[in-house]
Amino acid sequence: MPVKYLELENFKSYGGKQRISPFTEFTLVIGPNGSGKSNLMDSILFVLGVQSRDLRSHQLRDLMHRGVSATDDTDAATTSQQQSLHCRATLVYQKDDCDKNRDDEEEEDKDDDSDDKAKEIVFSRHIRPAGVGSYHVNGKTVSYKQYEEHLSRIGVLVQACNFLVFQGDVEALARKSPMELVQLMENVSGSAQYQAEYETAYSTTAACVSTEFCGGPQNNNVADLAQRSFDNDDTQGYNKPSFL
Repeated sequence: MPVKYLELENFKSYGGKQRISPFTEFTLVIGPNGSGKSNLMDSILFVLGVQSRDLRSHQLRDLMHRGVSATDDTDAATTSQQQSLHCRATLVYQKDDCDKNRDDEEEEDKDDDSDDKAKEIVFSRHIRPAGVGSYHVNGKTVSYKQYEEHLSRIGVLVQACNFLVFQGDVEALARKSPMELVQLMENVSGSAQYQAEYETAYSTTAACVSTEFCGGPQNNNVADLAQRSFDNDDTQGYNKPSFL
């Protein structure tokens, strides 16, 4: 699903309302130091649900554009206006026919039927002057969990951060341990969300195996039971091939 445009309002160094487009299959952002390249990347992370602590800030209010601070009484009105500013970042995706059909199959809430028929899907994140944030999908306010679910339907996994590659990410990937790589692949593939179901099924299977081989659930050595089950299956009716 291609990105149509990004719209920022009072986000970091982007004062006022700014629309950034077009986005193609390969988009390159260049510019001198201090031109806002990193802030542009931060805005994409922000609108896609990444928390403020990962955006080079301590709190949401730090992401709001402040402009020039007042230095005397004549700037009091300007300061008051700055304090009433809000921050908003909006990312608009262009739906194609495949996306629309997929949404029709997956959508369960009747209230979102109009969203399925739209040619665009709009993700927006707001920060009010008090520093309180909110999430919106196609103009409808949703919870963070619902926001994350809508993003996952178009392949954007917030926890795996599979939508942007920053400088140093490749090197960091190469330094990961085998267990960390497994966890990363589980997050990217989406299998991590089934961990609780897997553990429940594994426990049930272990209990069944324990009952079958030990006459009761008193034996908790699952690994030993699994090996005994494998050995039992391996020795029944299995003839090893002979090679000339």
